[in-house]
Amino acid sequence: MNNINVDLLTQVIGHYPLQGTIKEASPCVNGHINDTYRLSLAPESGPNQELILQRINDHVFAEPEKVMHNIQEIAAHLRQKNSAYDCDIISFMPTKDGRSCAVVNEQYWRLCHYVPNSVTYDFVDDSSLLYSAAMPSASSNPCWPICPWTAFKKPFPTFTTHVNAWAPFLPW
Repeated sequence: MNNINVDLLTQVIGHYPLQGTIKEASPCVNGHINDTYRLSLAPESGPNQELILQRINDHVFAEPEKVMHNIQEIAAHLRQKNSAYDCDIISFMPTKDGRSCAVVNEQYWRLCHYVPNSVTYDFVDDSSLLYSAAMPSASSNPCWPICPWTAFKKPFPTFTTHVNAWAPFLPW
């Protein structure tokens, strides 16, 4: 756990309804926006829990709680539409007090279970990889229904512009 502030990470996960101690912590260096860590949490008995802990970059997302609200809205909507389909939905754990993220030292943190065999990319030099990753979601995946945009909060000034910019690529 080189150069990782385990005390800070322990303080952060203390806001979540988890038991155990951090056995391993490693930074996930792919990505350019948030600080992300893969944690292995060892309970007193039973197998370790594999988790992803992420510090939300509040320079990019000035209002992280609005971002988390929108993520919760999407996940709830997908779960509601998901009964007939087998789709994995990444869900962030609520804190002990029911919030969507923990605030420690004026920093926002979110937590989810690690997805085994997941892959991330820093750079893609073949656009067909992007296409193959996005198209199942955007056009043919029954787990990507129309979301209730009215429930969304505007996390940054141009949010509506970004949503409208995607309109030509969406299946609806």
